[in-house]
Amino acid sequence: MRRLDGAAADAVVDRQARQRLVDLVAHVKAPGKRVTFPELAARWERQPEQAVASSPLTAERAASVGASTELTYPVSDPVRLEQWSHRRVGAPSAELRTERFDPVQGAPRNGLVPGRYTLIRAWVRRVQVEDGRWVRSLTLPLPVRFGEGFTPEMLPGFVTRWRAALNRHFNAGLTLPRSGDQLHVDVRLIPSAGGRETIELSMPAASGRSDQLHFRLMRESPELDPAALAQARQWNDLVVVHELGHFIACRTRISTRSRCSATPRRRPRATGSWPTSAAFPARVCPAGTWR
Repeated sequence: MRRLDGAAADAVVDRQARQRLVDLVAHVKAPGKRVTFPELAARWERQPEQAVASSPLTAERAASVGASTELTYPVSDPVRLEQWSHRRVGAPSAELRTERFDPVQGAPRNGLVPGRYTLIRAWVRRVQVEDGRWVRSLTLPLPVRFGEGFTPEMLPGFVTRWRAALNRHFNAGLTLPRSGDQLHVDVRLIPSAGGRETIELSMPAASGRSDQLHFRLMRESPELDPAALAQARQWNDLVVVHELGHFIACRTRISTRSRCSATPRRRPRATGSWPTSAAFPARVCPAGTWR
């Protein structure tokens, strides 16, 4: 048996090589077309290693996520939006609407495991591109209301910014590990009078912790100096991308010391699959979230 990496047939296949093979197959497969070894071998030789060279997640930091967490990285030739967006309207869609209990580390209270429920809400479409590749389109239509420091007039500009942030972190060529579909996430924030799942957008004078139903952002005051204003904007975008990620079923973090799937955010950190600091690793997402 021949192997693309030139190793012996019985040698262990490392995770990076396995993910790279998935990316290659996603590139060359097409309906009715058989993927051949020579074609894969030719692409293997000319495409650079992606998992280490192009990702800001170092081996040491990746280890902190946990050995059981596979990460997926962007392919080198992602499908562009203009190649498939005109086909999205005609593609079959299905609503994903469920909740997931995410335990956290800590002592049980009243006999109950500590944790919180994550709301998972998305409309899902699978769209085929003209070259045969597929895109998994996830749209988040989320109701919002306006709290302290956030006005209706501010919403369009922030939606544009947050879509750009989603493009940087999710829509740059991430492929799902089993199907090979390229992931695309979009958000639509709809002003609402109220409701149990309406998200409150605010920029309070006193900073607070955000969650799925409360996006508590830093104030972006014009009086701030340019560096501080840029930092506030970056932080706000990361907070929102973090919370939107929960709506598509991404977990906060995989613990390395227990079976807990999420840990409380007690301080900013730059490791794990969902950091809370400005060092958010761009375009890296847990592969186990979607198939």
